[in-house]
Amino acid sequence: MVNSIEFFPNGVRVKFSGRVTAQEILDTNSEILNHSNFSTTKFSIWVYQDIGQMEYSKGQIRALGDSDRATSLKNPDRQVAIVADSPYVFGLGRMYEAYYGDGPWKIKIFYDLNEAEEWVKFHDQEGVLANLLAGS
Repeated sequence: MVNSIEFFPNGVRVKFSGRVTAQEILDTNSEILNHSNFSTTKFSIWVYQDIGQMEYSKGQIRALGDSDRATSLKNPDRQVAIVADSPYVFGLGRMYEAYYGDGPWKIKIFYDLNEAEEWVKFHDQEGVLANLLAGS
C-alpha cells in the first residue's frame, strides 16, 4: 500500500509498505507525472520498506518503464532512486531500470534510504525551501 507521497520544491518521495500492487505503483506514478511541479522536479525517491507482498506482472513493469521513458522527454534532467528492503524488491527495481532502457533519467537502486537521499541531494531541499519562503 502507499503510505505517503511527499512533494518537495525539487522532487518527490513515495513510501510503500505491506502489500503493493502494480496498479498502485502505476497510479502513484501517474499522480507524480501529472503534478503541477513535475516539469521542474529533479528527483523522485521510491521507498519500499516492510514489503509483505508485491503483485505485478512482467508486462506491468515493462509498461511503467516504457511510460517513464516517453515521459522523461518532458523533464529529462531527473534522478530516480529506488530503495528496496529485500533482494526481491531490489531485483524488481533492476527490472524496471532495464525496461526504462536508454532514457535520459539517471536511475539507481539502493538498500539504504540515506544513501539514496544523498545521491539525489535530498537534504538540499532545506536550502531550496528556505529560499522559497524568503522570496528569493
